[in-house]
Amino acid sequence: TQVPEVQVDRFVLMNADTDQPIMELNDSDVVNLAELTTSNLNIAIETQGNVESVAISYDTTNRVENAAPYAAFSDNNGDYYDWTPELRAYTFEATPYTRNGGRGSAGDMLSITVLFIDEVVVEETPSPVTDMNITQYVLIDANSNQPIGILSNNSVIDLATLPTRNFNIKVETSGDVESVVVNYDGNTVTESYAPYAIWSNDGDNYFGWTPELRAYTFNAVPYSENSGQGDAGDSLSITVTFVESVVQAPVTSQTVVEIPQVNNNTGGGNVPPVTDGNVNVPPVVVDNSLPIVTGFTLINADTNQPIGALPNGATISLSQLPTRNINVRADISGNVHQVEVSANGDTFLELGAPYSIWRDDEGNYHNANLTAGQYTLSATPILNGQAGQGMTITITVVD
Repeated sequence: TQVPEVQVDRFVLMNADTDQPIMELNDSDVVNLAELTTSNLNIAIETQGNVESVAISYDTTNRVENAAPYAAFSDNNGDYYDWTPELRAYTFEATPYTRNGGRGSAGDMLSITVLFIDEVVVEETPSPVTDMNITQYVLIDANSNQPIGILSNNSVIDLATLPTRNFNIKVETSGDVESVVVNYDGNTVTESYAPYAIWSNDGDNYFGWTPELRAYTFNAVPYSENSGQGDAGDSLSITVTFVESVVQAPVTSQTVVEIPQVNNNTGGGNVPPVTDGNVNVPPVVVDNSLPIVTGFTLINADTNQPIGALPNGATISLSQLPTRNINVRADISGNVHQVEVSANGDTFLELGAPYSIWRDDEGNYHNANLTAGQYTLSATPILNGQAGQGMTITITVVD
C-alpha cells in the first residue's frame, strides 16, 4: 500500500485579533512589530497531503497540533490564541505526520529562523526642488515710486546724497513665486502680490518709510503659495547701513591729474572698433581726499568683459563689435560710497562696484540696447556725502 506523501508548505504570521493572515514567513525574514497593526500574533503552519498532525518545535518547546489549522501557539477551531514575540530571533521547525499525535509516516521537516524587531522608521521628506529665488533688493523713492539703486550686502547709504528721506524697499524674485516673507528687527512682513514691498504698497504706489541712522538686516524667503504657504525657495539676506554725512570743510592739498587721451584707432589686431574724436582733454584739478572718475570703459554685456576705453568724442560702430549687447562702466580711483551715473539725463545711483551706466547685477551687466545716435554719459563719485571729481563724455553710436 502506498503511503500518501505529506509536507509542510509554509509558515504564515497571523493577526490573533482578527484571525487573518499578515504575511508569509520565510527563512531569515525580519519582522518589524512597529509596522504591524497589532502585537497579538500567532503562526499558522500550512500543509499539503493527508496530514493528521504536525509536530512543532521552537526554543525548548515541543508540541503537537492534531487538527487544522495547525497553530504554533494553539487555537480554538481557527480562533488563534495571541502571542507577543520577544525582540530576538526564533527558529521554528514543523514536521507533518499521517496520524494523530505525531504518529504514522513523517513528511519532511520545514525550518525557518525569523528575527523580530520594534523600530520606528522615519522617512525623510526630500526637500522640494525649486527654482524660486530672491534676486535683489531695490531702494525705492516713495515720492516718485522710482528706483534709486540696488541694495547689495554691506551697502552704506548716505541719506545726504539722496533726493528724499521717504523710501521703501522692493524685493525682486525669479521663478513661480506667489508670496514673499521678509524678516527684519524682529518684524515679519508677508507680501502676497508683486511688487513685494517691505513697507507695503498699493500696486506701484509705494508707502513711505524713513530709516534710522543705523544698520538693518533683511532676510527674504519666496514661497510657492500666497501668505507664505507652500514650498519655500532660496532666501537672500543683506545688511544695509544708513548714514547721513556732514559735508567737510575743503582741504588745501590739491594735485593736477592728467587724464590720458586714448586712441583705439591704431595698434594690432585686437583693437576695438572705437574711434577717438581727437578732442583734447584738459588737466583737471582734483582734491586728493575725494574719489575721481578716471574714465569710461565699453563692456561686452554677454561676457561681462571690457571691449575698450571710451574717450570723449568716441564713435562706436555696432556692426564691428563682437556683440551688440553692450554697457559702459565708470572707472573710479579712491574710496567711494556710491556713484551717480547718467545717460542722456536719465540719472541713477549705483551703490556698489562695478559702476555701470545701464545697471548691472553684481557684475552681470544689463544690455543698454543702444541705437544709432549721440549719448552724453556722466559719472560723479560720492564719499561721505561729498561729491568727488566727476566726468562727462559724449559718444556717437552708428550701426
